Amino acid sequence: MRHRRFSPRETGNSFEVPFESAEEAWFWFIAATLARAAGARPIRDMADPVRPCLPDDIHRIVEQLYRDRLLHRRHLAVLSEYGQQFLPPTDRTQEQLVASRLWDEAMSQIEAVMRGKGLLQ
Repeated sequence: MRHRRFSPRETGNSFEVPFESAEEAWFWFIAATLARAAGARPIRDMADPVRPCLPDDIHRIVEQLYRDRLLHRRHLAVLSEYGQQFLPPTDRTQEQLVASRLWDEAMSQIEAVMRGKGLLQ
């Protein structure tokens, strides 16, 4: 029995809006993850605006950066903690100084990959 090869569905949607920054994409990913945990099902064309990727694509980017040792556990902890607050850490307070540096490093790595994939403006 011959199986058809999987190929991603092309939407051809000219209304896809790339992210303005890796930070915007991260907060979008966190919101989608929280919605999924609450029982929502991700559907690409139902979002407003329609994004050029799925939340799982952002997850895969971060996962690959971690496997490539460009992101470390401390980066992931900061991304998770501040992502769930939907507020990046600020370097104006002593408590958030290290978190802010780790956040910026992670966003720089994520942005480089996203730019290469055409997911950013």
